[in-house]
Amino acid sequence: MKLVFVTVSVPVIKSLIACTGELKAEYNAEIELSVYYSISNLTKEKRQKLTEDIAAADLTVTDLMGSPPLICQAVEEGLKKTKGFVVPHGGVFREYLHLGTFTAAESMANTGKKPDMAAMRKMGAMMREKG
Repeated sequence: MKLVFVTVSVPVIKSLIACTGELKAEYNAEIELSVYYSISNLTKEKRQKLTEDIAAADLTVTDLMGSPPLICQAVEEGLKKTKGFVVPHGGVFREYLHLGTFTAAESMANTGKKPDMAAMRKMGAMMREKG
């Protein structure tokens, strides 16, 4: 199973590494963990690798609050290509939420409100611009 986490939180990164090790040991699980610290810019090569990792992931979790615009762009490129589950934390890229048959659009449909995709895109664009 390929897991990708893009986060601004150092404690989350430490916990993920420890948890993955425990899961591998206890369940003999094949887990490929890719963690990206998204608080500062990555090189062009690392951004390309990030995009590729997300596109190929079984599960991607994003926490991009305060991330530079270039990282947000790389993440979005990968999210557009992935067939895996996506859990966006915070307000950025909620339109890519996907857990099994549950999606952001389905969530909004169940509340009786239509998703305001234009507002979501605007919010994502503002986050990418401001970092």
